[in-house]
Amino acid sequence: MSLNKRFAVSLNEIRQNFVFGDLFDDTYTKAVTMSDGSVRQITLKLLMKDGRLVVELMDGDHVSYMGPNGTATHGALMISLSLMDDSDADSEAAS
Repeated sequence: MSLNKRFAVSLNEIRQNFVFGDLFDDTYTKAVTMSDGSVRQITLKLLMKDGRLVVELMDGDHVSYMGPNGTATHGALMISLSLMDDSDADSEAAS
């Protein structure tokens, strides 16, 4: 199910930046290696929950929900989302 929304995601650890401004529609998955050598599998999935647009955040076995413009911290990993407005998506498609 596509809700026709585009997001920019940033993944950061206190010690390093993994991703800055990756664009995605509907679902995003990324494995990152933390400074301690552990690997974290992050999946973001856009969905409607109780009539509201939310993003499901899966960090390994942990599942939580965040708003379309939000930040979540799981230990040393910070996940930030920005909902792109239609003009941002249109200008990206044109480039």
